[in-house]
Amino acid sequence: MNNSGVHHEVQKFLAFFLLPIYTRYLDPGGYGIIALLGILTMVISTITMCGLTNGISRYFYYTDKEGVNRDEVVWSAVTFIIIFTLIVVSILFYFSEAISQLLFDTPQYFYLVKLTLLNIFMSNIAGAGRSILIFEEKVWTVNAISLCGIVIGVISGLTMVVYFKRGVIGSVEAALISSTFMTVFTSLLSIKKYSFNFNYGILKKQIRFSLPLMFAVFAFFFISWKKSSKRK
Repeated sequence: MNNSGVHHEVQKFLAFFLLPIYTRYLDPGGYGIIALLGILTMVISTITMCGLTNGISRYFYYTDKEGVNRDEVVWSAVTFIIIFTLIVVSILFYFSEAISQLLFDTPQYFYLVKLTLLNIFMSNIAGAGRSILIFEEKVWTVNAISLCGIVIGVISGLTMVVYFKRGVIGSVEAALISSTFMTVFTSLLSIKKYSFNFNYGILKKQIRFSLPLMFAVFAFFFISWKKSSKRK
């Protein structure tokens, strides 16, 4: 299972487990807010990742052929993801009230937008690290991380939404807490093992290979949206 597949399965389990609980503490409007923030997350994450997990996999197994080492393959892509995501998130952070106005017709949810942007930054790093573990064929490690993600997600969700009764804000805060823990765990088990070595040449090849796949993701979501619209 690829990186997005593992993450998707974890999110599905969390949604299934927490839905009956959240129903008591969130109104329908709250679910609408969370859904729109989810769309924002999908769009910004796809853009800032640039499909580079595919770029890592493309050259991870052919280092000799490309005349590079795995340190360069991993860190060139990861460095770009961190810097590019940080730049985009910082700019959007400044316009959080405008984004809230665009999504919700009111600027009052700017705090939720900021939390979501921070979550995107954390999730991108965790996603890159998780992909590296998959390329290393460390299935049990990936499964253990996914299980930890479920446990942390449930505990943080129950704590923020049920115990502290923070509603939608608590739900988004819980997602950020979970992402932060997962970023730390995943980075220590994957990215940290490689020595920092940036290679602009291999990064250009990775981006050239990955960008078309990024646009394919948007095409897939657009087709899915059109199909769901027709069913309605």
